[in-house]
Amino acid sequence: MKLKLILIASVFAMASCMTVRAQNINTFRNGDVAINAGLGLGGYHEHDLDAFTPTFNLMGEYGFLDGIIKGKGCISGGLLFGIGGGHDSDWKDVDITRTRFGTRGTLHYQFIPQLDTYGGLALCIDVEKAKVGGCKYKDTTFNPFVFAGVRYMFNGSVGAYSELTWDNFAAFQIGLSFRL
Repeated sequence: MKLKLILIASVFAMASCMTVRAQNINTFRNGDVAINAGLGLGGYHEHDLDAFTPTFNLMGEYGFLDGIIKGKGCISGGLLFGIGGGHDSDWKDVDITRTRFGTRGTLHYQFIPQLDTYGGLALCIDVEKAKVGGCKYKDTTFNPFVFAGVRYMFNGSVGAYSELTWDNFAAFQIGLSFRL
């Protein structure tokens, strides 16, 4: 089921990017500020949860080093926040809420005009609160992970992004991007 949702979201994101008329705008560069807001799918947990809600993810970034690879690359840094949860009622009542705070560094490079392709490293603190049966616990972990994504700006200030993460919080993210 999760794989079907990820495939449908991927096709939707690609179709949206292909149907929009190409704009003559640059991808991410020095001094740019962007905010991404989206949903994450495909997270996993040590408990086999039968209902895991999509995560909500909010990221902000600032471009600070431009033209590093053949005049096209840019390095940005930023902050991220995410929240999600799940429930399992098969053999025990399990309710889990996960919250994430962190920072990320990103290398942007334009392979295709108007398409910002990027990848990077995130360093996060994950806080998990769970109720298993009648017991409650809280766990805080340091979670570094890598990510790769694409962003297409429709008109210079509003766009869509799609991102893959090698992480247990959300394997795939899709959402809107706003350039300030």
